[in-house]
Amino acid sequence: MIKHDLAKKMILRATYEALVFDSEYETFDVEVIHKRVSDYFSAGYVRRVLNILAEDGLISVDQYDEYSSPHYTVSDTGIVEAESLQSTRNMAASVGRSDIEQVAVPASDRIVSSQDNSIALDEIREELDQLRSLVSKDNTIGDQLGDEKEIVQDELSHAVAVIEKPKFRLASLIGWLVPVLRFLSKRFAGSAVDEVAAKLVGLLEKLL
Repeated sequence: MIKHDLAKKMILRATYEALVFDSEYETFDVEVIHKRVSDYFSAGYVRRVLNILAEDGLISVDQYDEYSSPHYTVSDTGIVEAESLQSTRNMAASVGRSDIEQVAVPASDRIVSSQDNSIALDEIREELDQLRSLVSKDNTIGDQLGDEKEIVQDELSHAVAVIEKPKFRLASLIGWLVPVLRFLSKRFAGSAVDEVAAKLVGLLEKLL
């Protein structure tokens, strides 16, 4: 869970990045901003935070009339503040690393049913496939891992094998997955690997 103060910084930075990289116009609707943080926040939450940032003088809001959707941009003060922040992606990745360190094997022997948790497990499977693809196909990652590449691939494969079972102990999945996520997150901090690891931690927490 990303705390509200950090969410404000991420959404301010996302608005700045949308202005610099994404938008054809100086002001834009919430969806342009939401695309940059959609993995972490709903559009409604982004809109609420934008209104708070507007009250702080960091965001400017334009609305042509009461029937039109508001458009947002970064104020001059907001630009100065946003440029002092890390990129949205790196802020989210740093949260992921912190979350990974905090995940522990659950004390209870909870049994997870794949039938009852199919949506959550499908999401975990998708992110695991992406992580396995990065490790196996990206030459830069493979070179940095060296002899440990085979070990990482084996650990990720074990995690996949666990979630393919009709029922399994949650402690078993976390026991296989969290150590390798910690390792990859530290080794590849701020990278696509780190980002996927952070997503996987968030998905695991839904099963706790």
